[in-house]
Amino acid sequence: MRDPAVIETEGKLKPFYWKGEQYNGMQVTTYPTGQTVEFSNKRAGFCQSMVLPPGFSLLNSKFLGTFYCIMLIYIFVGISIISDIFMDSINVITAATIVVSERTSDGSV
Repeated sequence: MRDPAVIETEGKLKPFYWKGEQYNGMQVTTYPTGQTVEFSNKRAGFCQSMVLPPGFSLLNSKFLGTFYCIMLIYIFVGISIISDIFMDSINVITAATIVVSERTSDGSV
């Protein structure tokens, strides 16, 4: 797998046009099964992550924000369910009582 490469012409990025809109950045990422071509005007650059699938950063920012919030809530609910089960288990263990008989010095219980 090759590293993503930003296409440059004579050391300077060429502007790209699509549907009448100008884009100042382009990145072509080659994978064993194909390529992803990204056009962007974002100043932050292109997202390269081992977590996100290829082309995921091409989606609308509002959709991505909503998706991230839903996934965050989903993970918190899952953790709360697991911790609730764990705390119930600890409750059962610590609530167990044992009757201990002690003998006094005269031998009575």
